[in-house]
This record gives sequence, structure tokens and C-alpha cells, in this order.
Amino acid sequence: ALSTPVYAASLVPDPAHTAEPGSPPSIGWAQSDAGGNPVNVQWLVGDVAGKRSVVATTRLSGDAYLHHSFTATGAFAVDLVVRSGPSLSQRGVGFGLSHGEPGPTGNRALYLAFLGNGQIGVNDGTQWRLLTPYRPNAWHQLRLVVDPSAEGPEPRGLGGAWLYIDGKLTSETAIPLASSAGRPDTVYVNNGGGSGQQLVVADIRVTPLDTLSAPQSLFAQVERPAGSLPARVALTWTPVEGARRTNGYRVFRCGDPIGYASSTSFIDAEVKPGMAYSYTVRAVAEGGSEGLPSWPAAAVVPVAAISEGATGGAFDLVVYGGTPGGVAAALAAARRGSRVALISANHELGGMMSGGLGVTDERRRQAASGLFKEFVGRVLAAYQQAYGADSRQVRECSSGYWFEPGIAEAIFSNMVASTPGITVYWNQTIDAVETAPLWRVPEAQKRVTALVTRPTSGGPERLRFTARTFVDATYEGGLASAAGASFRVGREARSEFGEQYAGVVYWSWDTMELLPGSTGDGDKRIQAYNYRFTLTNRVGNRAQIPKPPHYERFIRIYRSIANDVQDGKIAHISQVISFGALPNDKYDINNMGRYWPSTDYIEHNYDYPTATPQRRSEIAAEHREYILGMLWYLQHDPDLPEGFRREALQWGFPLDQYQDNNHFPQQLYVREGIRIEGRYLFTEHDAESTQTTPRAPVHQDSVAVAEYPMDSHATRNREPDHPDALEGFFYLPCTTMPSQVPLGVLQPKGFDALMVCCAVSATHVGYGTLRLEPLYMAMGEACGVVADLARRRWIPTSRMPVLPVQQDLTTHGALLTYFDDIAETAGVFQAMQTLGTRGLFEDYAAKPNATLDRGTAAQWLVRAVGVPATPEALLALSPGASASAPLTRSELTAWLRYVKQTYLRLVSTGSWVPSLPEPASDVVTRGEFCSAVWRFLP
Repeated sequence: ALSTPVYAASLVPDPAHTAEPGSPPSIGWAQSDAGGNPVNVQWLVGDVAGKRSVVATTRLSGDAYLHHSFTATGAFAVDLVVRSGPSLSQRGVGFGLSHGEPGPTGNRALYLAFLGNGQIGVNDGTQWRLLTPYRPNAWHQLRLVVDPSAEGPEPRGLGGAWLYIDGKLTSETAIPLASSAGRPDTVYVNNGGGSGQQLVVADIRVTPLDTLSAPQSLFAQVERPAGSLPARVALTWTPVEGARRTNGYRVFRCGDPIGYASSTSFIDAEVKPGMAYSYTVRAVAEGGSEGLPSWPAAAVVPVAAISEGATGGAFDLVVYGGTPGGVAAALAAARRGSRVALISANHELGGMMSGGLGVTDERRRQAASGLFKEFVGRVLAAYQQAYGADSRQVRECSSGYWFEPGIAEAIFSNMVASTPGITVYWNQTIDAVETAPLWRVPEAQKRVTALVTRPTSGGPERLRFTARTFVDATYEGGLASAAGASFRVGREARSEFGEQYAGVVYWSWDTMELLPGSTGDGDKRIQAYNYRFTLTNRVGNRAQIPKPPHYERFIRIYRSIANDVQDGKIAHISQVISFGALPNDKYDINNMGRYWPSTDYIEHNYDYPTATPQRRSEIAAEHREYILGMLWYLQHDPDLPEGFRREALQWGFPLDQYQDNNHFPQQLYVREGIRIEGRYLFTEHDAESTQTTPRAPVHQDSVAVAEYPMDSHATRNREPDHPDALEGFFYLPCTTMPSQVPLGVLQPKGFDALMVCCAVSATHVGYGTLRLEPLYMAMGEACGVVADLARRRWIPTSRMPVLPVQQDLTTHGALLTYFDDIAETAGVFQAMQTLGTRGLFEDYAAKPNATLDRGTAAQWLVRAVGVPATPEALLALSPGASASAPLTRSELTAWLRYVKQTYLRLVSTGSWVPSLPEPASDVVTRGEFCSAVWRFLP
């Protein structure tokens, strides 16, 4: 047991010493329910392990808040001792701060709890964020150092709190307080969320702190002075106000002091190219003591200046679209020696990934590969450099898969800037595409010869680009359609390809099956778009949501939300819009699939895929206004309960993101536009198990792997006959399998010198597993490799053989075949990836170290090499041996020699019989077999 600590005078009495054991705490301590109503006594004074405490048991329902109000004019500390439960499987004590009664929605400023996963977490009304682990069945000393935010003559304050457990600070970064709840004036403990576990709390105290509040609104901006001077980081913040005099500020970089500022700005010129840094600032009192730290601000220093173009010209490759797929295509080609023009319609790189989509859509991280995996690694490294390997930001970036938009843009920019051979053209859109007929290329009748662009904002200037290859990396497929490539729009009928989820469908979230009314009829409807904007509840980094000019235009859509709140269907903003947690208390906001209305502006994008640029801009503006109006409604409409609005008011746009666009992303989330008609059409069946194997169909020309569940957002608003299902919406995690993406989906039918990495060839249902940013990058990488290899071989891209492409991709860690059990670092990675495209594996287990039997080996060799030998002929080379017996090294050598000698005309003259490594045993493993056969391939 912990001894009772020594405190300054507490602003609240210790509840354990206000009454006799067995009685409820008194002297201002009250107990109430989630509605703020008095409840039957659940917290009682008791003696536990010789320590006077307050004791309760956890409740699944009818929990009680034990609370006491106080008055603090500045920073203060909350101390309490908690005994954790005997098991980590149940939720334990909840505790925190509120403005008034802690139960009602919108009153809680801070809510923490001992969770059932062994972590202390914080809940801001959207989800639990994990802070620190705790030990079971142990006493823990907890301290909250609180710097509340307040307007007017009082100290403004940070609006955050730091948590200490057993004397150790859990994170250098404070936890935000929900400032919309008002200044915290009540401390509470809570017993909700368990099933009878005893809760013990002791020594609750609230004490004022004699310290300066934290500076607010710290921003870090990378500056590149004129000339050849290196980049530097400029810091600004707002002054600390209050009764105590401030004698300047101390500036910290990555936790270490680097300087002193007498005003509210500082220049850090001692930064290194390509590095990420975080900064905090503390006010310094007249006596030299430091106040509380600001929120951190981070900056990623450019590794070099991006090479920017002012005139067009001749290139090996022109990539139209600054999306992640476009960046990947440019990087892949330039790193192999091509001269690349990368053309962006705006002044940023990264498309949706730098435009708000910070929670990566992925189900199996084993499928991450190539340039996307490099990007993820750079994200993780940036957070580690800036905040430290054990920081909350590193935990919350989820190994680099979850990131702030600004971090994504900085990393994409550095990847491009550090790659020689890429020239970037900003703010350019298509003016014309020049083509020429082809007569001697059976695979194509037309080739793209030039692209002419004009400024996105208008103007007479024109730039003309010529190249051996062009890649369309736009979400809209604008280059391909302008060149005359055929394409599909809307939804195929179920009868066209036998796709179960094609056409008109009503899908149940509960059963994950189709509902009556799912006719499967095809149409031209498009799944809904939205913006993946960002919200934060950090005071000082939060811009208020503006009311859009045409708010009344949308109010009829929003009104059903108030009805649903009144009917008890929803109670929080997080049930209307989806919050995806990002580092630094930001959230990636998306549509709520199970609720309407949400951020998808359904039915208002039908004409977008084939619209003019002007009409597309109008549609994007309508989507933006619709979303702004919804947020305004959730925060201000009087038909919503006050507590609901107060909870919603804690959210705003982060001031440190999208600074050139009023803190709102530029990129509309075009989930699906046109889909080119390519040499291969990817359908629902390509992402499902075959009738004979668990694996999806094999494609010998595979250049990437898809793994995300096929899905579609809604195409129609809620209908009276279908109140619980939005037409067009489905999500298929149970039937979607990891699949191979054939090269043919990237190649528009009938074209040479043109490839596509986003608006690829697929049906509406099949496109559901292809339309993800990681896969756009993988397909873009494949486009770049094809373009560069065709350049070096002086052949058209349409005639580029796939095997060299596959060998190049796998050399750089890209996937062609999905396996559950093999990493790119494995020595047999390339071999098993390539032979996976030859149909050797019936499931997703490579089992590289497992022994291979003769019968399976004979079948594999015939499939892999593609010669007319039969498995029986190979087995006959060792008469009398069982097909189930392990394959030996001498047999494999004999088989390869037999294939070479017998079918030499079908095998490249460069093929050879590879030597096998020194054996640990005479039998051959699956990995060794694949390695030998892969080296034998023509």
C-alpha cells in the first residue's frame, strides 16, 4: 500500500475522511447518474488494506459519479490513489473533470479510466485513446496537472492536462480538455463499465499550482530564404497572460532547450535537411522558473528544393496527377534513370493522403509493399525523430499507417525532391491530348504523343509535353478519357458478369447479406463523394466551423438528425460522423456508414465523372458547403439538445493543416469516376475464392496485390421502403480475398504509350477492392517500372513482357502474390512472389521451410515453366519412388536438366540449371524449389 502523500491545502475534502466506514462520503460530495440525477448510494467509505478509501463495485448499468465542485483561478493538480482490479479483463475506475454535473453529455471536460485491456485511456466523446499501461491488483498514485483554458481577465491557459502514474509522466504532450464544457470546476470518480469488480479510490485532492500557464497557438513553419541559404523553422505563439509577470520564453526542440525569446517568435536555423522536429515553449517567470509547456508543433525540413518546371518539353515519362499513385509512378521511373514530368492540378502532392485520408484503409498489413511501405516507414521515422520513440504520437501513428495530412505532404515532397530526374509542374490541367495512329503494333491502334496543359486557375499560357509514355494518375481518369480511351461509368447489371453485388442492391449491416429489393439492375449512378477533413479539440489550434453561405439549402437534410436524437437513436456527434484517430489529437473525419445523413452528399455527384472542369468545381463546392452546413447544424441548431451541441462545439478545424485553404482540404474524395476499359476487366470474381481453392484467381501478369474488402458507398438517399438500408451501400469483408492485380487493368484497350493507375479497368464491384491509396501507389509503381523498362528496351509499353516487370518490382520489395507467412526480407521472396503468379499455391501459406513432396513438385514445375511436359513424365525419371515421398536435390537437378534438354526450343537459351545451395539435408523445401525454378525461368 502507498503511504498518504503530503499535500498543500486541498480545494476539496478527501471523501474517505468525511464519514464513518459503511457510510457515503459527505461534506459536499454527491452521487448522481449519467443524467445528473441523484442515485442510490453506490460509493461508500471503507478500509482496504489498512487504507481509508471510498469503495464501489462496477456496474453494467446504473453507474454513479461521485463528485465535488471547487474553484481554481489558474493551474491546479488533481491527485488520487487507485487500487487496480485483480484482472485486466474488466474496466476499472473512471475519473476526471467536468463543468458541473459530470454525467450529462457535454459537461465532461476530461474522462479517463482504467480499461479492460491493461491500459489507462482517455475518452473525448468519440473513442478511447490509450495513454499508459497499469499493473493489476496494485495501488497506483495518479496526478493530473491541469492548465484550463479561460477567456477574459483570467489566465487563458493551455486547455490541457498531463497525467502522471506512480510519479512518471505518461506523455510530454498534454491531454486536451473539452473546453466547450466550460472551465472545469468539478472532480469525479465513476464506477461504470464492469460487472461487479470492486473499485477502491483514496486520497483525492485538488490543489492550486503556483506556476505560469502554457503559451498558446504555437506554430512551426518551414522557411526557405532566398538564394542558397538552408531551410529554417520559424516559430510563433501567443503570449501568456495573467497576474504573474512573464520574463520571456524558453524554446525546446525535441525536448531539449535551444534558446530564449524575449517576444513571441523564434527562428531555428540549426536544422538538418530531411529531419523532423517538434518544438515546445515555456514562459519564464521573473525569478527564472519555467511555466507549463505549450502544445508541441512539428516541422519536417525539406531534404532539398523540388525541381519545378516553367516550360514543357520532352521527357521519358509524363505523369499527370500529383496523387500518391502519380508520385509512385514518377519515383519508380526516375529512380531507374528516366526523365519524368510530374504534373499536379494544384500546389501539393499526395492527393487524398495529404488531403485528409490519414487513417489508411488496410486490413492486412502484410500486403503493404514497395513505395507505399517506404512511405509508411518514413512516416514512422518522422514521428520518432520529432517526438521520441516512446511518445504518444508514435503510438498513435500506428507504425506509420495513421498520419496528419501535413506530415504526408511533407514526406511525399521529400521523396520527390530527393529523387533526381523529376520535374514538377504545379497548377496545371489538361488543355489537349495529341495522339497518332499505329499500324505495326497488334496490341494497340493509337498512341499518345503529347499533352498540352493550361493553368488550373485560367490564363492563356500553354505548356506542351512529349514523352515515350504517359501515365494518368488522376482519380477522374482525365488524361485517358481526353485521349479517347473507352471507359465505363456507373454500375453493371448483375446479369452482365454474374456479380452478386452488381447493380441495384440493398445490403444489411446486421447480416451482411442482400435484402429484398436488390434487383441487380445496372444504371449510371455513382457512389457518394465527400471530403476527408480533419478536426481537433485542442484549444489554440482550433478554428471555428464557419456557417456556409447557403446553409438553408441543406437544412431539410439535416433535420432528421434532431429527430433521431429525440427518439434516442443517437446521442453523440460521433454517431453522425466517423472519427479516425490521428496523432496530436486530430481526427480523420469520414462518413458514418451505418447512419444517414452523414458527410457523404449522396445523389449529388452523378454527373461528376464526365462533367466539365467548371461543373466539377461547382460539385466540389456543393459538397464542401454541405459538410460545413452539417457541422454548423450539429454545433448550433436549437432543435438539438444543449448537451449534444456543447459536446459538438469542442471540435474545430486544425489551424496547422491546409493553411492555404482555410484549414479545409482541397481534394474532393472521388471514390469512383470513370473506369477505363483495359486489356483486362477486373470483376467481383477476381477478388473471391475460386470454386476449387481458397485463393482468388491467379493472374500470370500480376503486378500488385489487392486486399481491402470490396465495398461501395450509397448511391441513393434513404427511401421510405428501405428505412434501414441505403441503396448501393455494401461492404464485403467475409467474401473478399487477397487478389492479384493483372497488368491489363492498367493498360487502356487499343492504346500504346498510355497507362492508368487510379481509374483502372474494373466493374463497379471489382473496383471496390482496387480504389485504395496503397494500391493506387502499387499500381503507379508498376506503371513507372513498365515505362522505364520499355524505354531502355526501345519497345512500346503495350509490348513490354511482364516477367522483367515482375522481377524489377520484386527486387524492390513489391508484391505480386499475397502470402500470410513470408516477408520481403526472406531469401526466397522474389521466387515465391513470381511463382505465385503461375498458380503454384492453392492457399495463402507459402510455407517456405516445409518439405516438398515429389507429386506436388512435379505439378509445380510444369505450371511454372509452362512447357508441355507432364508431371507423370517427371516422376517417371525416378521409377519406384512414391509421389508422396520428399523431393531430393538430385531429383530436382535431373528434372530441370530434362526440361532444358527436351524442351529447349520453348525455353530461353539463357536458361540454365541452377546449382542448389549446400544442403542441410538432401530433401528440398518449398522455398528452395521455388528459388531454383525461379532462376531457371526464361
